[in-house]
Amino acid sequence: MPLTRGAGGPYDMDGATAATWGQSDAPTDATAVFDVESDPGTHTATATTPGKDGYQQAAVHYLNASAQEVNSATWSPTSVGDIDTTEYDRFGNAVRTLDASGRMLALGKGDGADGAAAELELPDDSAARAAMLDSRSVYSRDGLDLLEELGPVYRAQLEEDVPAQSDPPMPTVKAGESVVVRSHTVHVYDEGKPDGAAYHLETTTREGARIEGYTADVEVRVTKTGYGAPIGGTSGWTLRAETSVTTDAVTGGANLTSTIKYDAAGRAVESRRPGSDGADAGTVKTVFCTAGANPDDASCGNRPEWAGNPCVTLPGGKVTGADTARMPDTLPIKRITRYSRFGDIEETTETNAGKSRKTVTAYDAADRILSTEITSDVGKALPQVTTEYDPVTGNAVKTMADGKTVTRVFDLLDRLLSYSDADGGTTTTEFDKYGKPVKVGDNTGSTTYAYDRTLEPRGFVTSVTDSVAGTFTAKYGPDGQMVEQTYPGGYVRKDTYNAVGEATGRTYTRTSDGAVVYGQHIELTTQGAIASDTASTDSKEYSYDRLGRLTKAVQSTTAQGCVTRSYGFDESGRSIAGRMNRTSKTVTPAAEDGSCATTGAAVTTSSYDSADRLLTAGYTYDAFGRTTATGTGSANTYWANDLVASQTAGDTRQSWTLDPALRFEAFTTEKKQADGTWANATSKLNHYGDDSDEPRWIIEDTTQGTLTRNVSGPDGDLTATTSATGDVQLQFANLHGDVSVTLDTAMTAPKVLLYDEFGVPTDGQASQRYGWLGAKQRSGEALDGVILMGARLYSPELGRFLQTDPDAGGNANAYDYCTGDPVNCVDLDGHWGFSWKKAFRRVARVAEVASYIPGPIGNIASAVGAISYAATGNWRKAAEMGVGVAFGSAGRLAVKGFKAARALRKASRVRRSFSRARSVFRRSRCNSFAPDTPVLMADGSYLPIDAIEIGDYVAATDPETGETYAEPVLDVIEGYGTKHLIEIDTDLDPSTLPLQATADHPLWVVGKGWVKAADVKAGDSLKSPDGSTHEATTVINRGQLPDQLVFNLNVGNTHTYVVHVAAADVLVHNSSCRISSRDWSGHIYPRHISRNSFKKKTKFYGSRHHVRGLIKDTVRTGTRSKAKNGRPGHLYEKR
Repeated sequence: MPLTRGAGGPYDMDGATAATWGQSDAPTDATAVFDVESDPGTHTATATTPGKDGYQQAAVHYLNASAQEVNSATWSPTSVGDIDTTEYDRFGNAVRTLDASGRMLALGKGDGADGAAAELELPDDSAARAAMLDSRSVYSRDGLDLLEELGPVYRAQLEEDVPAQSDPPMPTVKAGESVVVRSHTVHVYDEGKPDGAAYHLETTTREGARIEGYTADVEVRVTKTGYGAPIGGTSGWTLRAETSVTTDAVTGGANLTSTIKYDAAGRAVESRRPGSDGADAGTVKTVFCTAGANPDDASCGNRPEWAGNPCVTLPGGKVTGADTARMPDTLPIKRITRYSRFGDIEETTETNAGKSRKTVTAYDAADRILSTEITSDVGKALPQVTTEYDPVTGNAVKTMADGKTVTRVFDLLDRLLSYSDADGGTTTTEFDKYGKPVKVGDNTGSTTYAYDRTLEPRGFVTSVTDSVAGTFTAKYGPDGQMVEQTYPGGYVRKDTYNAVGEATGRTYTRTSDGAVVYGQHIELTTQGAIASDTASTDSKEYSYDRLGRLTKAVQSTTAQGCVTRSYGFDESGRSIAGRMNRTSKTVTPAAEDGSCATTGAAVTTSSYDSADRLLTAGYTYDAFGRTTATGTGSANTYWANDLVASQTAGDTRQSWTLDPALRFEAFTTEKKQADGTWANATSKLNHYGDDSDEPRWIIEDTTQGTLTRNVSGPDGDLTATTSATGDVQLQFANLHGDVSVTLDTAMTAPKVLLYDEFGVPTDGQASQRYGWLGAKQRSGEALDGVILMGARLYSPELGRFLQTDPDAGGNANAYDYCTGDPVNCVDLDGHWGFSWKKAFRRVARVAEVASYIPGPIGNIASAVGAISYAATGNWRKAAEMGVGVAFGSAGRLAVKGFKAARALRKASRVRRSFSRARSVFRRSRCNSFAPDTPVLMADGSYLPIDAIEIGDYVAATDPETGETYAEPVLDVIEGYGTKHLIEIDTDLDPSTLPLQATADHPLWVVGKGWVKAADVKAGDSLKSPDGSTHEATTVINRGQLPDQLVFNLNVGNTHTYVVHVAAADVLVHNSSCRISSRDWSGHIYPRHISRNSFKKKTKFYGSRHHVRGLIKDTVRTGTRSKAKNGRPGHLYEKR
């Protein structure tokens, strides 16, 4: 299609025009892709068809002379298009990106462009502007290592003084001043490597900011990664796996280091928090099953059928500092007590302090969970949860427990048509002929979704109309970010973004008179944290330390004046987990005139044991780490899976029941009478429209039937509540997701809601169901001021959870909320804190690597139904599975589908890190062999790798013992695209074919072990299965080549195979990716494409269940024979 409008194209993309936004690699070809709703009437563009104005509903892809996509464009109301730019180096690495928003600002187009340019001190020249608004990446000379990243300019508030410099002369800049910066990250590789090989492993990361004119980066945070064997075991250099991570790794810094120990098979057998000596509660150890006697745990030995599978995860030692009258001084031990014959976990036990709980899981023949049952000595008993699947599609259609059922109905396209909860609530979804959801209805009303292609040709949702609340509309920016949302009653929300793509402003305005109902503006630090938050209702200023912990918040309100809250932490150096424990909270009220005071402070102190449990008077914990009593005198009980069962605070008791999906179904509130009995009970009932934990409507009193409907807007957040017929209450949320103002559409009774940084409501404020994080429907209806935060209770007053984290490493310690920073991070499900600033979360995750049995009851079964995951409390996994549900819901399908569409537009926040992400993926992407590579089969013959099928047997050699076995091919993996190819020859005969492998594929080099193809040197000795060696005579780096088809095998048991190079047989690993230590043992690789399903154009991510299914099918329907080469057992074959 034409490249200029004059020639009939939609946008001017000639070299001169592209140069106006600094693009030097101009496109040479263009292709427009129209969706199913739009027919341009031709497949070949001309000057008049579809014509320069005929591309509004198309996504246009521009390629350079190397067939790389350098621009992608969609329609824009400015007529110059929303156009992203990417430029590459000779290896195919993206070295410059400019998102559509940045390009628009560079060209001075769009609303507010002049003001934004002035704020960022941009020059007048558009190309020079673009150079300040783009993202840059610098790679090593060989194109393999990402060395530097430079982000777009944005305005930030300094946390540290910037010293003056003499050359060139620049003045001192004081902390607290607002300056224009660019994020700058430097990556260093292979420091301390054991030999001369190139490992391409990142060892130092320096994240800071660059100020124009200053030679040194400012406010730099340093992270060090090690690959040795600091606590013994196999070297990480050999495994290409990190063995230590150190945060704040500078002189005088915290220098907190987490470490990992791997065994000879590459499995993490021990991980330690910073400061742990290996024999304390800061260490996690895992013992694996063995065929013979096990020296570490006798019960894990003599299990040849389970050999290599995790057996038990346990702490390194006892808890120190515990008050044994209120909590045990030991931590739970998690043990897998039974596997199925196919390696599925059938029974798990967790024991501590004389208490135990057990999970029993049953599977069907397709390796799907049929039932899950949890029993426990402690906590309220749970019913067995069973799942029923559609026999044709495999969709989970029913989930049943205790006589109640959740039912799902799907159409032939696997779309969720109907969802019925356990209490008679049914939610249905209707789709248009193009597959877009257009109406979602339930027992209480309906919601319709509109996609006005005239207003928004990109196909985004343009309006959401609720049958009771009314209509909400949406407008979007160049990168698909929502910039405007209207509300019923004549209110409009507008969001503004900085050049990096972060939302920095939000206003709610009454359109009739322009009155601002609520306004908010935030300023960021160089690390991406919020420095100040100025709103109509209050203002806050925040301070952080070098570990990213919030140390001070100054909040000013009309009613209370300036209140200062300071936080102290455990600085004993025990661990980063301990350093997230708040040891003091100092609250200084305002002076008499409302100004900030320095006297009259009230100090609250706390202490903890080494398991991070509060030692403050009144707190007690059970054997599984759950808080059973608090310092306020309240008492908690729990279900067997750690969900709260009841709370008692004073004379009030609140109890929860669970539905078959183990979500909060209903809760009852009672009052204690003078005679000690409980009476005057009132019950509320949640109705769900999908498998999420967000109620679609709530019966406020089950005896009267009054209800509240929760209405979501185009952005997916809570935007209004209604009764069955009216009583509309609009919910105006701030950028953090807190509901800040509620009001009726006539604005007769607005209510302002104020919270501190941890979610504590302001003095005298009435309790609110959805307040702090209320836009995400995190309920504040529990007693004692706590919030129902997914799987756990969160206490804003403490700034921590009351149950242990079901996912090891989800936060800094078992009870921590968001690594000590609730301002820039949220943990909505009680499993994982998600932060949008630069942080040091890796050190916490590394400290838990050896914890192979996660979750509150240790169920790590894979490839199961979403509801069965939820039955074990593992909400995150349930979301990942989404069995049979395209976006996991019916009621939110349109919204979440729209969110996915926006994500595909690469909003600038994602775009900023795209270059680095692409590099990491390129270095770790699946690497394999050319299609004609001969592979040695078990019968001694050779087959091209592209001719091998699942179930074939290949020769597989153990490089340590030299033994060669016949092993089955569990999967054939195809890859296609730009590949970095290495050519290796073992003779100088031009008539024989050399080996063509992708750069990261490991070959066995004598004296070195597994070595990537790119690191093999001429003269290296390659190993053959017969024990002989063959010299690599020639190694040629062919670089990045486009349109390459490559193949790899997933081989059972030994996980190697043999390829024929020239006239020699060479041993290779079946690894084709740079993978985690856990996957080295399991050899289950993510982001591969199954050869069988590739034909159907579907992918599977993590093939464990796929492999198990293949094995089961082979055992059931294949032929059986005795194992070869004297090995025990039988071989099962199916061709």
